[in-house]
Amino acid sequence: MIQHLIKKECDIDIPLKRMAIAELIKHINSSTLLSKTLDLVIDFDLFDGFTFLNNELISNVDFDSYSDSDRIKIKAISFSEAILFNLYLGRLGFKQDPNLVLQLNYGKDYVESNYDEIYSYTKRKVYSGLLTHFGNQPEEIKQDFYKKALSSIAQLDYENATNTFSEEKQLFRDLINPIAMVVRQDNFPEIPISTNSYPKIFLGTDDKGYQLFREFVNLTQIKEHKDWSFFFQFLLKDEIIWPIKHSTFVDWLYSEGYVNQDFCDEFEQKRNFTSLKKVKGNALLNTYKQLRKKHFGNY
Repeated sequence: MIQHLIKKECDIDIPLKRMAIAELIKHINSSTLLSKTLDLVIDFDLFDGFTFLNNELISNVDFDSYSDSDRIKIKAISFSEAILFNLYLGRLGFKQDPNLVLQLNYGKDYVESNYDEIYSYTKRKVYSGLLTHFGNQPEEIKQDFYKKALSSIAQLDYENATNTFSEEKQLFRDLINPIAMVVRQDNFPEIPISTNSYPKIFLGTDDKGYQLFREFVNLTQIKEHKDWSFFFQFLLKDEIIWPIKHSTFVDWLYSEGYVNQDFCDEFEQKRNFTSLKKVKGNALLNTYKQLRKKHFGNY
Protein backbone atom coordinates (compact mmCIF):
# COMPACT_ATOMS: atom_id res chain seq x y z
CA MET A 1 0.00 0.00 0.00
CA ILE A 2 2.76 2.46 0.94
CA GLN A 3 4.77 1.56 -2.16
CA HIS A 4 1.69 2.26 -4.27
CA LEU A 5 1.08 5.63 -2.58
CA ILE A 6 4.66 6.74 -3.21
CA LYS A 7 4.54 5.97 -6.95
CA LYS A 8 4.24 8.99 -9.23
CA GLU A 9 1.36 7.28 -11.04
CA CYS A 10 -0.73 7.54 -7.88
CA ASP A 11 -2.60 10.81 -8.44
CA ILE A 12 -3.70 11.37 -4.82
CA ASP A 13 -2.80 14.80 -3.42
CA ILE A 14 0.64 14.60 -1.73
CA PRO A 15 -0.52 15.76 1.76
CA LEU A 16 -3.24 13.09 1.67
CA LYS A 17 -0.64 10.52 0.62
CA ARG A 18 1.50 11.43 3.60
CA MET A 19 -1.43 11.27 6.01
CA ALA A 20 -2.34 7.82 4.69
CA ILE A 21 1.26 6.62 4.97
CA ALA A 22 1.49 7.89 8.57
CA GLU A 23 -1.70 6.03 9.46
CA LEU A 24 -0.45 2.82 7.83
CA ILE A 25 2.91 2.98 9.63
CA LYS A 26 1.10 3.12 12.97
CA HIS A 27 -0.15 -0.45 12.47
CA ILE A 28 3.11 -2.10 11.46
CA ASN A 29 4.11 -4.96 13.78
CA SER A 30 7.01 -6.48 11.84
CA SER A 31 10.58 -5.32 12.40
CA THR A 32 11.58 -6.07 8.80
CA LEU A 33 8.56 -4.30 7.36
CA LEU A 34 9.07 -1.29 9.62
CA SER A 35 12.73 -1.01 8.60
CA LYS A 36 11.90 -1.17 4.88
CA THR A 37 9.03 1.28 5.31
CA LEU A 38 11.19 3.82 7.11
CA ASP A 39 13.72 3.56 4.28
CA LEU A 40 10.91 4.55 1.93
CA VAL A 41 9.95 7.37 4.30
CA ILE A 42 13.46 8.80 4.06
CA ASP A 43 13.49 8.54 0.27
CA PHE A 44 10.07 10.18 0.08
CA ASP A 45 11.23 12.96 2.43
CA LEU A 46 8.17 12.65 4.65
CA PHE A 47 9.76 14.58 7.48
CA ASP A 48 13.11 16.13 8.30
CA GLY A 49 13.51 14.82 11.86
CA PHE A 50 14.17 11.14 11.16
CA THR A 51 17.67 11.04 12.65
CA PHE A 52 16.64 13.16 15.65
CA LEU A 53 13.64 10.98 16.47
CA ASN A 54 15.64 7.79 16.06
CA ASN A 55 18.25 9.13 18.51
CA GLU A 56 15.47 10.28 20.83
CA LEU A 57 14.01 6.79 20.93
CA ILE A 58 17.40 5.21 21.59
CA SER A 59 18.25 7.74 24.33
CA ASN A 60 14.95 7.97 26.19
CA VAL A 61 13.22 4.60 25.89
CA ASP A 62 14.31 1.67 28.03
CA PHE A 63 13.74 -0.90 25.33
CA ASP A 64 15.02 -3.70 27.57
CA SER A 65 11.79 -3.46 29.56
CA TYR A 66 9.64 -4.12 26.47
CA SER A 67 8.90 -7.24 24.47
CA ASP A 68 10.06 -7.42 20.86
CA SER A 69 6.55 -6.75 19.54
CA ASP A 70 6.07 -3.77 21.86
CA ARG A 71 9.40 -2.27 20.79
CA ILE A 72 8.24 -2.36 17.17
CA LYS A 73 4.89 -0.78 18.12
CA ILE A 74 6.59 2.05 20.01
CA LYS A 75 8.80 2.87 17.04
CA ALA A 76 5.95 2.64 14.55
CA ILE A 77 3.61 4.90 16.54
CA SER A 78 6.38 7.42 17.27
CA PHE A 79 7.35 7.78 13.64
CA SER A 80 3.71 7.96 12.57
CA GLU A 81 3.04 10.85 14.96
CA ALA A 82 6.24 12.62 13.86
CA ILE A 83 5.25 12.42 10.19
CA LEU A 84 1.82 13.89 10.94
CA PHE A 85 3.35 16.63 13.07
CA ASN A 86 5.84 17.63 10.39
CA LEU A 87 3.27 17.50 7.61
CA TYR A 88 0.66 19.48 9.51
CA LEU A 89 2.92 22.27 10.73
CA GLY A 90 4.79 22.48 7.44
CA ARG A 91 1.53 22.70 5.51
CA LEU A 92 0.20 25.49 7.71
CA GLY A 93 3.46 27.40 8.16
CA PHE A 94 3.71 26.98 11.95
CA LYS A 95 7.18 25.46 12.07
CA GLN A 96 8.63 28.60 13.67
CA ASP A 97 6.12 28.71 16.55
CA PRO A 98 8.20 27.92 19.68
CA ASN A 99 5.12 26.69 21.56
CA LEU A 100 4.52 23.84 19.15
CA VAL A 101 6.80 20.96 19.99
CA LEU A 102 5.92 17.31 19.46
CA GLN A 103 6.10 15.50 22.79
CA LEU A 104 6.14 11.72 23.02
CA ASN A 105 5.55 9.97 26.33
CA TYR A 106 6.37 6.28 26.71
CA GLY A 107 4.77 4.12 29.38
CA LYS A 108 4.91 0.42 30.11
CA ASP A 109 2.11 -0.39 27.69
CA TYR A 110 1.40 2.80 25.76
CA VAL A 111 2.81 5.64 23.69
CA GLU A 112 1.24 9.09 24.00
CA SER A 113 1.78 12.30 22.10
CA ASN A 114 0.42 15.85 22.29
CA TYR A 115 -0.56 15.84 18.61
CA ASP A 116 -4.28 16.38 19.38
CA GLU A 117 -3.43 19.46 21.45
CA ILE A 118 -1.23 20.81 18.66
CA TYR A 119 -3.97 20.16 16.10
CA SER A 120 -6.55 22.03 18.17
CA TYR A 121 -4.22 24.98 18.78
CA THR A 122 -3.15 25.38 15.15
CA LYS A 123 -6.71 25.03 13.87
CA ARG A 124 -7.75 27.93 16.07
CA LYS A 125 -4.76 29.99 14.91
CA VAL A 126 -5.71 29.41 11.27
CA TYR A 127 -9.31 30.53 11.77
CA SER A 128 -8.20 33.45 13.91
CA GLY A 129 -5.94 34.57 11.07
CA LEU A 130 -8.77 34.29 8.55
CA LEU A 131 -11.08 36.36 10.72
CA THR A 132 -8.39 39.01 11.18
CA HIS A 133 -7.84 39.13 7.42
CA PHE A 134 -11.53 39.51 6.58
CA GLY A 135 -12.23 41.74 9.57
CA ASN A 136 -11.09 44.84 7.67
CA GLN A 137 -13.17 44.06 4.59
CA PRO A 138 -16.56 45.65 3.80
CA GLU A 139 -19.52 43.99 5.53
CA GLU A 140 -20.79 42.39 2.32
CA ILE A 141 -17.46 40.66 1.66
CA LYS A 142 -17.18 39.53 5.28
CA GLN A 143 -20.68 38.05 5.30
CA ASP A 144 -20.04 36.27 2.01
CA PHE A 145 -16.87 34.70 3.43
CA TYR A 146 -18.59 33.67 6.68
CA LYS A 147 -21.42 31.96 4.80
CA LYS A 148 -19.11 30.13 2.39
CA ALA A 149 -16.84 29.01 5.24
CA LEU A 150 -19.81 27.71 7.25
CA SER A 151 -21.20 25.84 4.25
CA SER A 152 -17.81 24.30 3.45
CA ILE A 153 -16.99 22.96 6.93
CA ALA A 154 -20.57 21.83 7.54
CA GLN A 155 -20.39 19.79 4.32
CA LEU A 156 -17.08 18.23 5.40
CA ASP A 157 -18.50 17.14 8.74
CA TYR A 158 -21.66 15.80 7.13
CA GLU A 159 -19.84 13.82 4.41
CA ASN A 160 -17.45 12.26 6.91
CA ALA A 161 -19.99 11.77 9.73
CA THR A 162 -17.78 13.80 12.08
CA ASN A 163 -18.08 16.82 14.32
CA THR A 164 -14.54 18.09 13.81
CA PHE A 165 -15.57 21.67 13.10
CA SER A 166 -18.34 22.08 15.69
CA GLU A 167 -16.71 25.11 17.34
CA GLU A 168 -15.93 26.77 14.01
CA LYS A 169 -19.49 26.20 12.77
CA GLN A 170 -20.88 27.90 15.86
CA LEU A 171 -18.40 30.74 15.44
CA PHE A 172 -19.51 31.45 11.86
CA ARG A 173 -23.19 31.15 12.82
CA ASP A 174 -22.60 33.86 15.42
CA LEU A 175 -20.78 36.06 12.90
CA ILE A 176 -23.48 35.79 10.23
CA ASN A 177 -25.78 38.66 11.11
CA PRO A 178 -28.13 39.97 8.40
CA ILE A 179 -28.80 43.19 10.29
CA ALA A 180 -26.14 45.79 9.45
CA MET A 181 -25.45 47.87 12.54
CA VAL A 182 -23.86 51.28 12.20
CA VAL A 183 -21.89 52.15 15.30
CA ARG A 184 -20.11 55.46 15.81
CA GLN A 185 -16.39 55.15 16.36
CA ASP A 186 -16.47 56.85 19.76
CA ASN A 187 -18.89 54.20 21.03
CA PHE A 188 -16.20 51.55 20.99
CA PRO A 189 -14.74 50.91 24.44
CA GLU A 190 -11.08 51.54 25.09
CA ILE A 191 -8.87 48.46 25.01
CA PRO A 192 -7.92 47.76 28.64
CA ILE A 193 -4.30 47.59 29.72
CA SER A 194 -3.25 43.99 30.34
CA THR A 195 -3.42 42.90 33.98
CA ASN A 196 -2.24 39.35 33.28
CA SER A 197 0.39 38.56 35.91
CA TYR A 198 1.88 35.67 33.91
CA PRO A 199 1.30 36.36 30.19
CA LYS A 200 3.71 33.61 29.14
CA ILE A 201 1.65 31.02 31.01
CA PHE A 202 -1.98 32.24 30.99
CA LEU A 203 -3.98 33.44 28.00
CA GLY A 204 -5.89 36.72 28.03
CA THR A 205 -5.31 40.29 29.13
CA ASP A 206 -6.67 39.82 32.65
CA ASP A 207 -5.90 37.60 35.63
CA LYS A 208 -8.98 35.35 35.46
CA GLY A 209 -6.92 32.32 34.46
CA TYR A 210 -4.41 32.80 37.26
CA GLN A 211 -7.18 33.45 39.78
CA LEU A 212 -8.84 30.15 38.80
CA PHE A 213 -5.46 28.43 39.10
CA ARG A 214 -4.71 29.87 42.53
CA GLU A 215 -8.14 29.11 43.99
CA PHE A 216 -8.02 25.53 42.70
CA VAL A 217 -4.59 24.96 44.25
CA ASN A 218 -5.68 26.46 47.58
CA LEU A 219 -8.90 24.45 47.71
CA THR A 220 -7.50 21.08 46.69
CA GLN A 221 -3.94 21.28 48.08
CA ILE A 222 -2.92 19.50 44.89
CA LYS A 223 0.32 17.48 45.12
CA GLU A 224 0.21 14.25 43.11
CA HIS A 225 1.49 13.90 39.53
CA LYS A 226 -1.88 12.49 38.41
CA ASP A 227 -3.72 15.53 39.82
CA TRP A 228 -1.33 18.06 38.30
CA SER A 229 -1.73 16.15 35.02
CA PHE A 230 -5.50 16.56 35.26
CA PHE A 231 -5.24 20.27 36.09
CA PHE A 232 -2.69 21.02 33.36
CA GLN A 233 -4.62 19.15 30.64
CA PHE A 234 -7.93 20.86 31.45
CA LEU A 235 -6.33 24.31 31.61
CA LEU A 236 -4.85 23.53 28.20
CA LYS A 237 -8.09 22.13 26.73
CA ASP A 238 -10.11 25.14 27.90
CA GLU A 239 -7.47 27.55 26.52
CA ILE A 240 -6.76 29.08 29.93
CA ILE A 241 -3.03 28.52 29.48
CA TRP A 242 -0.88 28.64 26.36
CA PRO A 243 0.05 25.30 24.69
CA ILE A 244 3.42 25.33 26.43
CA LYS A 245 5.76 22.41 27.04
CA HIS A 246 4.88 20.29 30.04
CA SER A 247 8.37 20.89 31.45
CA THR A 248 7.95 24.67 31.08
CA PHE A 249 4.80 24.54 33.20
CA VAL A 250 6.59 22.47 35.86
CA ASP A 251 9.54 24.90 35.89
CA TRP A 252 7.06 27.73 36.48
CA LEU A 253 5.28 25.78 39.25
CA TYR A 254 8.61 25.20 40.98
CA SER A 255 9.75 28.83 40.62
CA GLU A 256 6.47 30.01 42.18
CA GLY A 257 6.63 27.49 45.03
CA TYR A 258 3.66 25.36 43.98
CA VAL A 259 5.69 22.12 43.78
CA ASN A 260 8.84 20.91 45.51
CA GLN A 261 12.02 19.26 44.26
CA ASP A 262 10.63 15.76 44.90
CA PHE A 263 7.79 16.45 42.48
CA CYS A 264 10.25 17.78 39.88
CA ASP A 265 12.35 14.64 40.25
CA GLU A 266 9.28 12.46 39.77
CA PHE A 267 8.22 14.49 36.74
CA GLU A 268 11.72 14.16 35.28
CA GLN A 269 11.36 10.38 35.41
CA LYS A 270 7.90 10.39 33.82
CA ARG A 271 8.94 13.08 31.30
CA ASN A 272 5.40 14.45 30.76
CA PHE A 273 1.98 14.86 32.28
CA THR A 274 -0.58 12.13 31.65
CA SER A 275 -2.72 12.67 28.54
CA LEU A 276 -6.19 14.21 28.65
CA LYS A 277 -8.03 10.97 27.84
CA LYS A 278 -6.54 9.32 30.94
CA VAL A 279 -7.37 12.10 33.43
CA LYS A 280 -11.02 12.91 32.63
CA GLY A 281 -12.32 10.79 35.51
CA ASN A 282 -10.31 12.64 38.14
CA ALA A 283 -12.09 13.28 41.46
CA LEU A 284 -11.18 16.97 41.27
CA LEU A 285 -13.27 17.56 38.13
CA ASN A 286 -16.30 19.04 39.92
CA THR A 287 -14.15 21.54 41.80
CA TYR A 288 -12.49 22.57 38.56
CA LYS A 289 -15.84 22.97 36.75
CA GLN A 290 -17.24 25.15 39.54
CA LEU A 291 -14.23 27.47 39.48
CA ARG A 292 -14.20 27.60 35.70
CA LYS A 293 -17.86 28.66 35.72
CA LYS A 294 -17.17 31.20 38.42
CA HIS A 295 -14.38 32.93 36.53
CA PHE A 296 -15.33 32.32 32.89
CA GLY A 297 -19.05 31.54 32.89
CA ASN A 298 -20.57 28.89 30.63
CA TYR A 299 -18.16 29.07 27.72
